[in-house]
Amino acid sequence: MRTSNYIKPLLLISVLLSSFTFAHSKKECDCQLPPQSLDGYTINYQILDTKTELVDAPYKGVVVSKYQHKHFKAQGTGTLNNNTDPTKEFSEGNYKYKTRECNKAIETATTTWPQYSSSTTDLTFTSKNAGTWKKNVDNGRIILSGKFSLIKTNAAHTAPASKAGFHYTLIIKSTISNLPPEAYPRAGLVLQTYQEDGGMTFIGTGPGTINSTGTYSYKKVSPNTGVEEVTQTSEFFSLPYTMVLTFETENSGTWEQNFANGLIKFSGTFDSFPAQ
Repeated sequence: MRTSNYIKPLLLISVLLSSFTFAHSKKECDCQLPPQSLDGYTINYQILDTKTELVDAPYKGVVVSKYQHKHFKAQGTGTLNNNTDPTKEFSEGNYKYKTRECNKAIETATTTWPQYSSSTTDLTFTSKNAGTWKKNVDNGRIILSGKFSLIKTNAAHTAPASKAGFHYTLIIKSTISNLPPEAYPRAGLVLQTYQEDGGMTFIGTGPGTINSTGTYSYKKVSPNTGVEEVTQTSEFFSLPYTMVLTFETENSGTWEQNFANGLIKFSGTFDSFPAQ
């Protein structure tokens, strides 16, 4: 009888713990940010940092990966020093995907074209359609990281096909550089105006900003993402930059800019409106 009396409270505790575990698991599932599958999705991987001993590795721009069942195709834009041949930035292969916790997922991939490689990508979701990522290629041969946005491949397009005839107001929210702080703008606003002939103007407002001109090319690379490559010219310099724009609406969003091959990295928000 005494043994039976002890067993009953233990069984009750066991049932209560099981109920708590089930409720806790359900709560975690309710707040899950990553999708259960990548099939039918596109991920825009913005490259913000690269660690490698290779000379010609992606270090800026964006890689747009389109996922189907177990298969992916990825096209980079503005990722290399020489971006004249888009085929150098294309790859495809097979992948597996698994969610972890309520805000994390992992993709393991085997690239079969243009050459064999294996990689693991850790995704940390800050919302259901954005976050940060880190990719380890061939056991550390290349380590890439940055920000990503996730969108249905067949989603309505917010990124424009062209920027010609528009003003873009860029708000500088963050800067990273080894230059002296007084040598570059760390906050402010830049009004950029895009012309039909490929020319553009810059009007800066705020400490360290300047007025300048430039030439640009722009390409929409996914439903919500565009890439701009520019040579900016002032009385002090003539230098290139690559900027990735994520359009949250048709006329607003966020931007990341790699200026002068990593000399300065800018980021912020933008709004656009017709020049006339």
